[in-house]
Amino acid sequence: MLSGQGHFAPVYSATQFFKDPNFDYDVYIFHRPNTARKNFLPVLRHLRKAGKTLIADYDDLIFGDEGVALQSSAAKNGTLTPERAVAAFSSNLLGLREFDKVTVSTAPLAQRVED
Repeated sequence: MLSGQGHFAPVYSATQFFKDPNFDYDVYIFHRPNTARKNFLPVLRHLRKAGKTLIADYDDLIFGDEGVALQSSAAKNGTLTPERAVAAFSSNLLGLREFDKVTVSTAPLAQRVED
C-alpha cells in the first residue's frame, strides 16, 4: 500500500534488522517488539536519538503481567510453560514501553495498550 503511493517501504525480518540495522528511514514500525531480542535497546536508542518515528505494532495480546501471561492461550495449551509465558509477556511489555506510538488490530488490544 505505501509502495503503491510512491513511498519506499522495505520489510526486514527482525533478525536481519537488529543484526545489521539500517538507519536511513524516517519511520520504523516494529511488529511485536520485545526486549529479549539482541541489540533491541541499543538500536531503538540510536533511532530515537536520531529523531526517527518509532511505532510498535500488535495483532495479538502478547504483553502483560503474570496474570495476563498465565491466561494466554500459549500458557493454557502448553505451547509455553508458565515460566516461559511470564518471561515472554514481560519481555513484550518492556518492549511496548519503549514506544510512544502503537498500532493494534482490535479495540480490545487498544484498551490493553492504554492500561
